[in-house]
Amino acid sequence: MKTANDFKIAFEALLVRYSWWARIAGSQFVDMISTFVGQMVLKSQSASARYLQEAFLSTAVKRASILAAAEDRGYIGRKATPSKGLVSISNYSGATVSIPNNTPLISAASVSYVTVGAVNILAGQTRQVPITQLVLKRFTSTVVSADKFMEIILPKEVSANTHKIDVSVAGVSGGSSLWEKRYMFRRTTSKDRVYTEFYRPTEQIGIRFGNGINGMIPAEGSTITLDVWETEGVTTLLDGQKLEITGTLASANEFLSIVTDTSITGGAPAESAEETRSGALYITPFDNQIAWEDDYAHFVRANLANIVWINAWGEQEQEEQDGATNIENINTIFVSAFSDVVDQAALGADIVQLLIDTSYLNKRYVYRPVNECPFTITVTGKATGDKDLVHIAQVMRLRLADLFGRTPLEIKKGAILEKDVNQALRDLNLLYDFSVSWTGYPSSILLNDYVYLDADNSVFNLEYLDE
Repeated sequence: MKTANDFKIAFEALLVRYSWWARIAGSQFVDMISTFVGQMVLKSQSASARYLQEAFLSTAVKRASILAAAEDRGYIGRKATPSKGLVSISNYSGATVSIPNNTPLISAASVSYVTVGAVNILAGQTRQVPITQLVLKRFTSTVVSADKFMEIILPKEVSANTHKIDVSVAGVSGGSSLWEKRYMFRRTTSKDRVYTEFYRPTEQIGIRFGNGINGMIPAEGSTITLDVWETEGVTTLLDGQKLEITGTLASANEFLSIVTDTSITGGAPAESAEETRSGALYITPFDNQIAWEDDYAHFVRANLANIVWINAWGEQEQEEQDGATNIENINTIFVSAFSDVVDQAALGADIVQLLIDTSYLNKRYVYRPVNECPFTITVTGKATGDKDLVHIAQVMRLRLADLFGRTPLEIKKGAILEKDVNQALRDLNLLYDFSVSWTGYPSSILLNDYVYLDADNSVFNLEYLDE
């Protein structure tokens, strides 16, 4: 890139070509003019290079630029995830009380929750009910003109907290039907009641309907209803806390007692700009089609937060492990996963429901609870006398936990190898010499085994090197 002095030289070279202007060449006036013009050119060049950087997804810095590139690729980032848990509802009335699905609750801290599933509670009975941290907001609009690719855009403040959207359309004569979300209108005809989601650079979620060829166009005069489920993401409600019913059933609080049985946790915020960048960069080859090796694991990770480890396998792998053929395994996809904030029952239900919603034909999905397989190591080594042995052991323990522990910093696949553990210790350069022995590492690893290093219970026998 040229400097300000380069522009001054070029400007004066231009002046000396004309006899009248040559008289002022080298003056302070020319120096000022050339410096001013040069700075303007340099600033324009710098701004142009910066704007060009924003045009590419891999180099963009502004969130709006990343979101714009993501929308061009049809990528929708992971939405906010609600906290979940269990409550006990006790009925102190003399009659049976029916609690419908999605009954709104509120905590003492004014955080909203809803029940998951309907339940009948007999007089004097206590029932355990799952709840999730969601609140419903409903938006309706009337179709004025049956146009192709109609869009409805949610407000920015609503989009920020959206967990999921249920879209239904009611005809002029009544009769509402729930429409199905379909990525990029794939596998659709003019009669399919489908829609697709998109996310604008303005950080607004939108709903787009079809064009009459790929996806049906809502008829003129029909009413579109968006049930938007919002969540605050990361929230915690400890066990033993009281909640109350809100809304039309609030009068039931007089004879119902609702207390949390477990902590209501496990929520997560929407994905960050860097996660959106990575997801959008690889949406083209993946394209939300679950067909290739590792796609199931990738798809689940892209849609569910807080997953530390996941494995997905099919009929062939399952029968190789079992050593027998089973007709129940035909067209079955098995999934096992581990999360340090979501229990296995909730995690399994979320994963199975997510895969079912893809609407792939002739597929069954089975969740296998994870089998945690921790192992320990014993490190025997010598250090030079200028190092603190307690500090060395602590640093090594933390490093091993970050790489191979129960909740590693990076997602790891495959078995944990001795050479990798040894190399990790060697890279720390804390010991003059060392050896490592393993205890409890499984001789054979099953498909739902989550093997990790229990660094906290590993042993470090360290001593000083004799000099």
